[in-house]
Amino acid sequence: MIITLHPDPALPGGAMALPPPLSGAAELHLRLGSRTTLARVVASGLQATAQLAPDLWEALAIPYEGMRLRAERRAPDLLELTPSVGVLCPGGMTGPFLHVPSPFAALAGEPGLFGLGFERGIDWESGRMNGYIPDNRSASPTSLVAARFPIPRVLWLMPGVCAKVRRQLRSAANLIAFNAISSLDPWRCHTLLAESPVLSPHLPESRRLRSAVDLAALLVRHPAVLVLTRGRRPLLVVQTEDGICVSGESCASLAAAGDRLGELTQNRPMVVQPRLRLALRLRCLTVQGKTGWRLLFHAVYGTRRGTLTALVRQLAIPRREARRLLRRIEHLCRTAARLLGEALHPLGILGIDIGLGPGAEGLWILSVTPRPRWPTAPTIRMRIMESQIAYGLLLAQAERLPE
Repeated sequence: MIITLHPDPALPGGAMALPPPLSGAAELHLRLGSRTTLARVVASGLQATAQLAPDLWEALAIPYEGMRLRAERRAPDLLELTPSVGVLCPGGMTGPFLHVPSPFAALAGEPGLFGLGFERGIDWESGRMNGYIPDNRSASPTSLVAARFPIPRVLWLMPGVCAKVRRQLRSAANLIAFNAISSLDPWRCHTLLAESPVLSPHLPESRRLRSAVDLAALLVRHPAVLVLTRGRRPLLVVQTEDGICVSGESCASLAAAGDRLGELTQNRPMVVQPRLRLALRLRCLTVQGKTGWRLLFHAVYGTRRGTLTALVRQLAIPRREARRLLRRIEHLCRTAARLLGEALHPLGILGIDIGLGPGAEGLWILSVTPRPRWPTAPTIRMRIMESQIAYGLLLAQAERLPE
């Protein structure tokens, strides 16, 4: 049921007047975003309107009078005002992300709390943040107002939000913070993708690097290997006549190479795989929205041409074959994103690097990152934001409990 909220100074402290469908209980816990308070319920003759005593209004940090929200009974004694979805940007309100409100402005007139907040504007003690909201009393697409509002129940973390804030939000009760993971464990990622019969043929041979013996086993068959670890760029290890070269530094023995790798990776878990001979490498961006995962953007590294033209020219293949290749790449990316999204829920965006062998022989999933760099094109950036806000609304709806 959609209700309009108003403060009523005539109500006694802690009281709330609800329309008949919602006023069955004597007391209710009332929740908006991260804020929950206990209210005494009185019946109201007004339809689709809730009146709150001033202390309840302040306790819930409702940003303005006349706000429209959907009231849903989560439990016999819990009434939640929903949806409550937000975007968290790095820095403060004068930071570089003020272009973000446009997708939220499109929600003006829709019931709900939609907030654009900033990490330096979070008040952890009170569960509130400073930022901007679309005024849902107006149908104007530019009706954005500065406000102080509860931390939304579902929060999309944009790139650049610091690790400390991400950890706090992920551990907070009654909050869903998505896109909060900064990197993936390469071995876990490999084992998850290897479970799929569709994806496993497209994964490079990989093994855990526990000792110099594991490194030697691959160097015997491959002159160069890559060592992967979480949160770092791959390290190149090459077998030479004089010994082993680790990231440009010569090592006299396998044991010395293992020690050097441990120093460079700070002894984090490592994965080793052969360096593949590639004709080209694609950068792909997959996003989750209302209808699931889709491939939003792809580009060939090292060229400004469109992907289709680059494939035709660099692989010397007909356009029809290049289109077929792109459809295969899209299928791989969507399958990988769907599998990882289920395992690492909630996750709304993934960057996937795809390698193509010479003559388009073989497609390889090279790496996956949960916080990829965004393309610079404004239209693509806007589509990313729209998809993530749509996914946030989907998460908010999924949190509904049975009546």
